[in-house]
Amino acid sequence: GERGVVLPASAWRTARVAVRFAAGEPATPAGRTGRRSFKRLCQDFGIPPWLRDRLPLVYLGDRLAALGDYGVCEPFGTTETEPRVRLRWERDPWLY
Repeated sequence: GERGVVLPASAWRTARVAVRFAAGEPATPAGRTGRRSFKRLCQDFGIPPWLRDRLPLVYLGDRLAALGDYGVCEPFGTTETEPRVRLRWERDPWLY
């Protein structure tokens, strides 16, 4: 399928969007329960340790919404039927 993550278009249009490059706070992966530390989120999403401080963290309002194009956090999980916005991180091949 197409690379990237999807976020609800309604949240994307109404929230303040920010991108940061520092370790994020604990959050819950979309579709799961239980908060995880930033390190554990990265492990769950398969983000290598050397990439974590280069990873663009997308915030909607003051909530961590996506870790690059690796994964989405609650409450920003989406369904196939709702309007969505796809995020894809364009990066040099050596960063994969």
